[in-house]
Amino acid sequence: MKLFVIGIGGTGMRCLESLVQLCAIGMANNAEINILSLDTDTNNGNKNRSETLIDTYIKLKKDRNNQQVSLGEGFFSAKLNFYRFAPNYSKGHKNFNQVCGIGQAMSKEVNQLNESLAELLFDKDTRSFDLEHGYRAQTHIGSYLIYNAIRDEIRSIHRGGKAQQPYDIMSFLSRLRDAAQETDNEVRVFMMGSVFGGTGASAIPILPKALEDALTEIDPSAKFSGRILYGATLLTNYFGFNKPKDDQLKQEKVIADADKFAFNCQAALTFYDGDATIRKTYNRLYMIGWPLTLAQYNSHNHTTITGGLEQKNPAHAVELLCASAAIDFLLDNPTSADKHEFVFRNVEAPTDTAEFNFADFFGAPTRRLAFMNNLTTFYALCFLLQNEQEGSIGTFAKILAKEHGIMDYRDIPEEDIRALDDFARQFAFSYNSGGAVELGWLRQIRASLNTNFLFDASTYQTDAKVLKKANWGAVLPTKEHHFAEKGIFSGPKPYEEFLSKFKKDPDVRTGADFKSSKQIERLLNHLYKTLTKLHKIKV
Repeated sequence: MKLFVIGIGGTGMRCLESLVQLCAIGMANNAEINILSLDTDTNNGNKNRSETLIDTYIKLKKDRNNQQVSLGEGFFSAKLNFYRFAPNYSKGHKNFNQVCGIGQAMSKEVNQLNESLAELLFDKDTRSFDLEHGYRAQTHIGSYLIYNAIRDEIRSIHRGGKAQQPYDIMSFLSRLRDAAQETDNEVRVFMMGSVFGGTGASAIPILPKALEDALTEIDPSAKFSGRILYGATLLTNYFGFNKPKDDQLKQEKVIADADKFAFNCQAALTFYDGDATIRKTYNRLYMIGWPLTLAQYNSHNHTTITGGLEQKNPAHAVELLCASAAIDFLLDNPTSADKHEFVFRNVEAPTDTAEFNFADFFGAPTRRLAFMNNLTTFYALCFLLQNEQEGSIGTFAKILAKEHGIMDYRDIPEEDIRALDDFARQFAFSYNSGGAVELGWLRQIRASLNTNFLFDASTYQTDAKVLKKANWGAVLPTKEHHFAEKGIFSGPKPYEEFLSKFKKDPDVRTGADFKSSKQIERLLNHLYKTLTKLHKIKV
């Protein structure tokens, strides 16, 4: 299968972050996934964070020949290819009127006709607000603009124009075209975004049409209809933001109103359920709901952040649900061109907390055990690095060579060390220069729930002194999966237990048949198999 994922808008960027974390722990074995980030807000903080994470993943995977290898199991098993696209809403293209050339025709009569038509469809403020931070819940204008932005980009390149960057949407579409034209090849495209906001809600309904029309621009003789299977998340509102002051609203003209998000969702889901074209186009739609009682909402009358660098929201559990839906569509559940279905997942929480177990993300027994094992082992690896190795895999490799005579990993390139160290910090936690705990992706998810999340409460300590003493051989609450227990006369010693298994058990060593020759990937495989055996989850 050929696999493609598109993260759309700010919410889509955060869902991409969770998907990449799933790939890092080993939930997409033997897979090659082509990822496109699609957002109008080029400086968005969440977009930059997700894209940096993907770039770090790829740096860790690439060898000296700039190639990646997908692996059969273990950490960072999937091969990721990354592309970016953002409509041009720079100077001279900042609002609808400028993008569409309203009032810019040579003929006065044509200008009057265009202005009258625009006034008929869109009000004055909608046609004049700054598009740089997205479509601000104005999906009627967003769908029109995003469709034409994709088509215009392809036409521009065909006329000899230069792509915005080397890995632009043209490269993504070329790979999609080649995959769709291969005989007996199944192609799956999955969209991740929300239905309550602007960019995601605008793009999801029209993206299959936009992609296939753009593909036809590239290759008019090719046939794509029915050869590409489409899936998407329909994520309802799970957060809000401050109400804007009157002076900010007057200046910016249009700002999304969080109080209307639930209404937007009702309208959107009614559309998806009833529209014949949507039902015919999408093979599987994942409707994912979050209770309003748990929505993170602040109604204080402060300045509303509409986008840009300041918009860097923490990770949320519902984004991990979307990422697990992507894995389900891309790798697990069979579908066909003539099959169209809705899949529902709703988080029920009558109180102010929501508790999850591993099966809530992957219900099939094999997938559930893999998720439990891989998330647990990678979390333990992060503790190993932060609490035992000064936060660096390089320190561990040096200790193996100097103190234990294990020379296999002594020449790991510095850039690979930095990539893994950075990724581990972003995954779980780190200690900043002042000694305080910095929350990574997993701990941000836990913070979104007001309760414990999958692992023992001791592993979520925010006191650095306490966290450094945590028994990372017992990250799961269930004792059957512990490999280091606190004794009567001594504290937990997970490092000694781990090191003994790592050094002495021949079954955890990386074999000669391992696909990658990179030392960092061979070490990660060795670590994965060691921690897997110690936790006794996959038997």
